[in-house]
Amino acid sequence: MTTTAVAVLPASDSLPKHLPSLEAGAEEAMEQFFDAEIDNPRTRRAYIAAAADFFRFAIPIMSGGLSSLNAMHFSRWIDLMKERGLLVI
Repeated sequence: MTTTAVAVLPASDSLPKHLPSLEAGAEEAMEQFFDAEIDNPRTRRAYIAAAADFFRFAIPIMSGGLSSLNAMHFSRWIDLMKERGLLVI
């Protein structure tokens, strides 16, 4: 049986301003990446929503900033997405 989840995407094409603090320049670099690399606005919003969700999860548990991110952070986030019904593999 396949489960389908519907995600409500932000109306904006930029990262939410309520993200916890990132290292200096990180938020701007991500916005520039999304703007430069992803032409389709719906795809851009979906990627931005996923990035924002990931950082809301990861920032509280990161001990050394962005450079401390590793595969375990992503794996746990994917597990949480599955638990929330937002990812079907």
